[in-house]
Amino acid sequence: MSLKTILVGILVVQLGLVGLTWGVGATKPASSEPLVDLVRDEVTGIQVWGSGEDADSVALSRSEGEWVLSSHGDYPASTEKVSTLLDDLLDASVRDPIATQAVHHADLAVSDTEHDKKVEIQTAAGTQTLFVGSGSKDAHVRRGGENAVFVARGLSAWSIGTKESQYRDTNALDLDASRFLMVQVQPQNGEGFTLERQSLEEPWTSPGLEGSLDLEAVQGWLDRVASLRIAALPDDPSIPVTPMTTFSWVLEEDGESLGGSLAIGAATGDKNHPVRPHNSQHTVLVNPFALGPAITDGSLEKLLAAAD
Repeated sequence: MSLKTILVGILVVQLGLVGLTWGVGATKPASSEPLVDLVRDEVTGIQVWGSGEDADSVALSRSEGEWVLSSHGDYPASTEKVSTLLDDLLDASVRDPIATQAVHHADLAVSDTEHDKKVEIQTAAGTQTLFVGSGSKDAHVRRGGENAVFVARGLSAWSIGTKESQYRDTNALDLDASRFLMVQVQPQNGEGFTLERQSLEEPWTSPGLEGSLDLEAVQGWLDRVASLRIAALPDDPSIPVTPMTTFSWVLEEDGESLGGSLAIGAATGDKNHPVRPHNSQHTVLVNPFALGPAITDGSLEKLLAAAD
C-alpha cells in the first residue's frame, strides 16, 4: 500500500469524524441525491481523461441515435459498453460531502490538475464536469466549479475507461468458421491460394496442391480469422486500406451462400496490419499473429501436413 493511499485514508477518516461530531443530535441521516442529475436520453457526448500529461483520453458522441468514438474518426462504439458507463455515472448517489474546502482536493485526487479521472458529460443544455479520485471502495468525486467532495456510492474510478478499446467491439469479424465453403488469399504481387469444399461435411482441398493439408491447422487458422481480433484503431479509421492482400470467403448461412472480403495492408511501424472488411467504412489494426502467415505471407506452408 502506498504512502499516498495511507494518507488519503487517514484524511477521509478524519473528515468523517468531523462530520459525525457536527452531526451529533441529528434525528436522521442525510438523504441521498444523484451525483449527476441528467436524463440518459439527453446525453449527447462523454469525454474521459486519465491523469498526467501523457494520459489516455477518449471521446464518445451520439450520432443519429448511435454512439461513436468521436476521438477516433467516429468508429462505432459498443452500445452495451457505453450504456454501462452511463449506468455507472447516472446511477451513482451521494450524501453529505466529506470535504468542503479546496485545500483537500489534491489529497483526495479530485483537483483540477491532480485527479485520477476527469469526465465531461454533454447535453444540449451544457456540460457537467466531474473530477474522480480512487476511494477505499467508492470513488471520491467533485463536480466542476464546486468545492464539495463526495463519496459516490456505486462508482469507482477504475471502472471509468480512458482507452478506445474499452468502448468498442473487440473483433473486426464475427463469423462462424464452421460455415466456410471457400476461402481465398490473393496477394497483390503473388499467386496466393484457394481452399474449398463442396459441403460443410467434406474436408478442405486446395486446387493444384501437391501434398495434403493439415486439416487441424487449417481449422485453427480459420477459427482465428473468423473472429479476427482488433489490436487497436488507427489515428484516422476513415482512411482506406491500400491492399497488400485480399482475403475472400464464401460461407453457407440458412441454405444460402454469402460472400465477403477483407482488404489487408502492409504492416505499420508497430507491426500491425491495417484491415478493412468489405461492409465497413472503417479501418482497424490487426496483429499479424491473428492473420497468420497464410495471409501475411500468402503461403500455404504452415497449413500443410508433414510429409510421410
